[in-house]
Amino acid sequence: MSCIFSARQAKVKTSVIAAQALDAVRVDVGSVPRLERENIMSKLEEVLPEELKKNAIAAGNELVLSHAEALSAIRVATEHQIAVLGLEAFAVRKDGLLTVAISDPATYIHLSCDWSAYVAAINAECDLWLRQHAFGDGHGYIRTSASKDEFADSIRKIQ
Repeated sequence: MSCIFSARQAKVKTSVIAAQALDAVRVDVGSVPRLERENIMSKLEEVLPEELKKNAIAAGNELVLSHAEALSAIRVATEHQIAVLGLEAFAVRKDGLLTVAISDPATYIHLSCDWSAYVAAINAECDLWLRQHAFGDGHGYIRTSASKDEFADSIRKIQ
């Protein structure tokens, strides 16, 4: 990967993701089917072990994971050089998901030329945030992630 990704481009992408997350605060969980193989969209979902996905709730094309599963997903992401760009914590309710906290470390941890260093830094920050935001039963977490190729594709789309 060349050094074509500026801090501004990374901020634009994650700011759009954060805005979309805030616009979609409630999701009708009852109408969302349990995770099905064909709904898996990102590289991280492809490499997550089945035991992490089996209890997940599908919210659109993302997974709502328990606290422990979300921590494990960050470890898996790091092992596979996938950056966790941000996290969103939800209260799971009968009528949907209610956002209770958002972490957007991609706004202050910027990609330079070294993808591995970026993944290590941003995933460590997400791991720390998640450990500090253990809301307990009745809560779930969605993480926004990107492999090196997915990140490059998203940058090309917004240019």
